[in-house]
Amino acid sequence: DSSTSRGLGDVYKRQMYLQNIGMFILPAWIAATLFWGNAGKSLYLNKAPRIIELLGIIALFIVATPALNRIVEWNEAMHLPEALYNIEQWMRQQENAATKITEQILQVNSFSHFLAVIFGIGILTGIGEEMIFRGVLQRIVQDKNHRAHVAVWICAFLFSAIHLQFYGFIPRLLLGAFFGYLLVWSKNLWLPIFAHLFNNLSLIHI
Repeated sequence: DSSTSRGLGDVYKRQMYLQNIGMFILPAWIAATLFWGNAGKSLYLNKAPRIIELLGIIALFIVATPALNRIVEWNEAMHLPEALYNIEQWMRQQENAATKITEQILQVNSFSHFLAVIFGIGILTGIGEEMIFRGVLQRIVQDKNHRAHVAVWICAFLFSAIHLQFYGFIPRLLLGAFFGYLLVWSKNLWLPIFAHLFNNLSLIHI
């Protein structure tokens, strides 16, 4: 029933807070400190973004949304060969379970729930995942091979794969690449964080 759904949603929100802080934010900060010394500077968090840059990101999302929606529809309609039927069924089950959890997390029943979702889905997830994937991993890969494009796409692939949502893999891969190129272009992690936040908050329905 609705009370049970709200209860599960609250549990998932708390788990999400702990995951973002314990698995992403703190490890990224510690890793940056150990590898490069000054975490704020090495993670490109020491420069505030400009308003014009944030407005440009919003404009890009608005312009790209129709094309991204078509890619989402194409990815969701993907079918594997008949010989891989069992694998496809498992993928569908994983996707349905992830979708159900996401819907429960995004269920907004009050203003306090709305603020909790913004804090968890928007702020903590945006900061945590970008600190790990763009701030730490992308820099490590780029330092190893000196190729920004390789680093962007490897980290975008890992970013999409870790979510274990196969029927949203391609759109999330492209979003991850967009976040990565924002960092390459700006040398400011706050821009991909803002883009990540904006994308996640666009999924919330009151």
